[in-house]
Amino acid sequence: MSEPQFRLHSRRQALHLGALGGVALLAACTRSSPSPSDMALRSEAPEASGGSEATAPPAVPSPPTLTAARGPTATPTPTPTPVPTPAPAPPPPRGREAVALMGGTEWETSLFVTHSGVEGPTLLVLGGVHGNEPGSWLAADDIADWEPARGSLLVAPRANVLAIAVLQRTTDELGDLNRLYPGAHDAELPMARMAAQIVDVARHYEVDVVLDLHESWGFYAERGENQGTAFLGQTITTGPSVDRTPLARIIADLVNAQIEVERDLLIARDWTQWPAVVTDGEIGAGIPESATASAFARTRWRPGRGRSSLSLGIIVPGVLPVLVEMGQREQPIERRI
Repeated sequence: MSEPQFRLHSRRQALHLGALGGVALLAACTRSSPSPSDMALRSEAPEASGGSEATAPPAVPSPPTLTAARGPTATPTPTPTPVPTPAPAPPPPRGREAVALMGGTEWETSLFVTHSGVEGPTLLVLGGVHGNEPGSWLAADDIADWEPARGSLLVAPRANVLAIAVLQRTTDELGDLNRLYPGAHDAELPMARMAAQIVDVARHYEVDVVLDLHESWGFYAERGENQGTAFLGQTITTGPSVDRTPLARIIADLVNAQIEVERDLLIARDWTQWPAVVTDGEIGAGIPESATASAFARTRWRPGRGRSSLSLGIIVPGVLPVLVEMGQREQPIERRI
C-alpha cells in the first residue's frame, strides 16, 4: 500500500483595502462642504492627534492563513491476538466393540476391538488365515477375550471363515490371503478384498504391531535341506519396518525360558539380520553367503518376500509385522482341533 499523499492547503483573505484607503485620502484633501456621502466616508476616517486630520495609511493585507500540512496518521499499535490455549488431548478410548470385515457377504468375519483406556501401542492379531491351521484360530479366539493393560488389542480370529468351514488351507475361488496383500476393494478374489480391509484396519487404528498366527507341518530345527514353508514350525519372523525393534528375538527369549525340549525352542528370524543375506541372483550365480549370515538366511526364502503379511510394514509405514509358525509334528488335523 502506497504512502498517503498530503497536500498543503492555504486560505487567503481577499481584503482589497487599497481601494478603500484611496477613497479616504481623497476625502481628506477636499476643502469644500462635504456631501452626505463624503460625510459618511469622513466619519469613518480616523483623526490625527492635535485636531488636524491625518491621512490613514494604506491597509496592509493580512498574511495568508496557512493550514498545517497533515502528517501521516499515526498507526495505532496493534493489539496482539491472544493465542488460544490448545484443547487437551482426548483421553485414550476405553471399551469393546465388534467390527464386521466384509460385512453383509458370505465371507464376513468379526474383528474384536478392545481399548484399555490407557495410552499405549495397538496390536492387531490375525488367526484363521489358512483353514487347515486350527491352532491359529483357536489361539486367536482366546486372545480376543484378553483385556489389554494399556493401548488397544484388535483380533480377527477367523479371517477366512469359508476355508475354516471345510478345514482347507484355502480354495482357488477364495485365494490365499497371505499372498494377496495389500489387496484391493474391487479385486476378483474375496481374500484380496479381505486383505484390503485388513490394511484399512491397520491404518484406521494406527496399528503398531501385526501378529499373524500360523501352523507349520514340520519343525524348522529339522528342516535339513528342505525348503519352503512346510518346515517353519517354531519360528517367529519379523518383516521390514521403520521400527527396528528386534521383537522376534525378544519374544523368543521370553518363551524359550519356559521350554525344555530343544526342538520346540522358538527361532527368531529377525529382519534386522538381512544385511547378511545374499540375493537370489547371487545365490544363482554361486556367490557364497557371508560368514555372518544367520541360520535362517541360508535359504532362498526371505521374510517379507512377495505379498504376505510380512510386507505390511512397507504397505502401512509404522507397522511392525510378525508372523508366528507353530510346529505340529505332522499331526493329522483332527488331533489339532
